Amino acid sequence: MATTNSQVEFHTLTLKQDDTTLPSALTEHLTKLKTDNSIRSIHLGKQIEHPTRWSVIIVTTTPGRDAASSWAATLGNTLLDSRSLVITAPGVRGNLAAALDAPCTEVFTCHGVDDGFLDANMKPFAEGVDKGRPDGFHGLAYGEFDQPADGDLPAGPAVRILLGWDSKDAHLAQRGEGKVIDEYIHHVRTGRKGIDLFPGSGVALDY
Repeated sequence: MATTNSQVEFHTLTLKQDDTTLPSALTEHLTKLKTDNSIRSIHLGKQIEHPTRWSVIIVTTTPGRDAASSWAATLGNTLLDSRSLVITAPGVRGNLAAALDAPCTEVFTCHGVDDGFLDANMKPFAEGVDKGRPDGFHGLAYGEFDQPADGDLPAGPAVRILLGWDSKDAHLAQRGEGKVIDEYIHHVRTGRKGIDLFPGSGVALDY
């Protein structure tokens, strides 16, 4: 599975109110970011299970850079909380475009992983699902990052995988006995202390 030289930034923005209309300050800020030649793409979507949370995923060619470091300054009193993490180049494997351009992007994170988890556990899971090509599946990408201390999440190495689907229902339809995911999920059930999972609508922004 190919490795990309891009850095991927994940920003979770929790707004004070459930509003289907994004704050104009955010759309203006993202429009400005799109003019930066080092940014390959920006993806924005509301988390299906958490209507006040929006995910902004930024793919950039500049390692070590936080392209959107001050969400508080951008969103002002409409922002309740923001969380950010970065998977640095060249640590992203797979097909980022296929995972992020899909109508629904599943984000699955393994926290507190053992040494070697990326290759020993996540790699066979990812390659098995990608090869199996379940119905409604678009593609995937994954990588390792350093998780800062955050509530119940253990600090240290963590691994995140993005899986692109036609919809949340398409994703759920591929879980269960006899399905492709079921065949390979055992790889990521060990070697880690915890997980989190959310599907959301990952829509590429074009300005």
